[in-house]
Amino acid sequence: MILCFFFVKLPTCLQIILTLIIFGITPFLQSYIGYAAELPDVDTLEKFKQVSGQEILRHFFVDGWFPFFPWVAFAFSGVILSKFRWQFTQEEKPFGNSKAFLLGLGILLVGAVTWYFFPGALYVRDGYSEMFYPAMIGYMITSIGVILTLFALVDLSASFIGYRLLLPFGEAALFMYILHLVFIAHIIPEAWEKSPFVPYLGLYIALCIICLLCGLGLRW
Repeated sequence: MILCFFFVKLPTCLQIILTLIIFGITPFLQSYIGYAAELPDVDTLEKFKQVSGQEILRHFFVDGWFPFFPWVAFAFSGVILSKFRWQFTQEEKPFGNSKAFLLGLGILLVGAVTWYFFPGALYVRDGYSEMFYPAMIGYMITSIGVILTLFALVDLSASFIGYRLLLPFGEAALFMYILHLVFIAHIIPEAWEKSPFVPYLGLYIALCIICLLCGLGLRW
C-alpha cells in the first residue's frame, strides 16, 4: 500500500512499463535464485535464529508465501486499472463494451494456453495446493485476463440485482478473511472434515450466508 501511494503519482506509461518488468523478471528470479518447495517454520525465536538473512531475503522477494515478485505487480495492476476505469463517467464505461470483453478473453486464452504447457512445479505447501507455488508467467497472464474479463462482464450487466449480494463481501473483505479462517481452522474440521461432497457443499453455502449476514451487520 505504501508503494502504491507513490506508484499512483507516476505517469501511466511508466506505471505500465514498471509493472510489466516486475511480472517479466519473476520467472528468471525463480529459475536463477531458486524456488523452495517448503518454507522454514519460524514459530519460535530459536527457529528464527537458525534462518539466515540470505534465506529471509529470498523468501521475501522470490519464494515466500506471497513474495514481492510478482505480487507487488498485481497491486500495481490494480492501481493502473482503477485509474483508467474511474477517469471516465459511468455512462462511458471504459470496460463496458465488447472490445474490452474480447481483449480480456483473448489475454485469458493466451495465459491459459501458456500455463497449460508451462505449469511450473505446482508445489503443495503445508497442505495448501494453491496454483501459484510458484506463480508462473502463464498464471500471471491468466489472472490479468480473468480480471479484465470480469470487469467487462460486470460493466456490461451493471444493472443485475444479484451483484448487490456480493457487495458486503467486498466491503468487509479483511473481516471476511479472518472470519472464514476461524471457521475452516477451528470449527469445520472438528465435525465435517470427512463429510461427503453434497453435505460439505451445503456447509459451504451456509458459511457464505453467515459471512453475508455478518457483512450486512457490519454495514448497518
